[in-house]
Amino acid sequence: MKLESKLGISTGVLILAMLASALVAHIRVQEANRLANSVADGRIPIICRAREVRAAMMTSVQDLETYLVFGTDPASSQQLRKQRLDDLNAADAPLAQLLDLGRHYDLGSDASIIQQIPQGLAQLRPVEEEVERLNEMHTPAASSQARDLLQTQILSLDSTLFASMGHSSSPRRSSATPRWPCCNS
Repeated sequence: MKLESKLGISTGVLILAMLASALVAHIRVQEANRLANSVADGRIPIICRAREVRAAMMTSVQDLETYLVFGTDPASSQQLRKQRLDDLNAADAPLAQLLDLGRHYDLGSDASIIQQIPQGLAQLRPVEEEVERLNEMHTPAASSQARDLLQTQILSLDSTLFASMGHSSSPRRSSATPRWPCCNS
């Protein structure tokens, strides 16, 4: 074989190898884009909505604690009760969005945790209202009962929900302490 034909064949092989390499790189970039879009369109909104629900529930419990401490006069009592209710109701819209996102994306093991959030929120509402009702009686026994209810039921329910939601939609960590994912940090 002449040198010209050997050079032509080797040049053709090199061109084919470059085309094959470019094709493999193109396929890998498309896969990376698909995964990035899946995270941006699904996982990040799910994490943000879960964070918003958790923040609303946590703020509501904090408002209830503030109400028990500072809600002695009727004006501040009414304002603090309204604030607590508004904060708790602020969980409804992101919760609906979270459940909707859960129907459209595969959440794996997080799906069962997210399905439990409405039940936890439904349990939290009447207990908080009972604490308010007891505290509005303005008797030492009722106030004591309200504080006991806060300690035994609301804070334990809140910590249970916090722990379960802390594991939901977050990267898997080996640490035993749950860390709440934040989409803004």
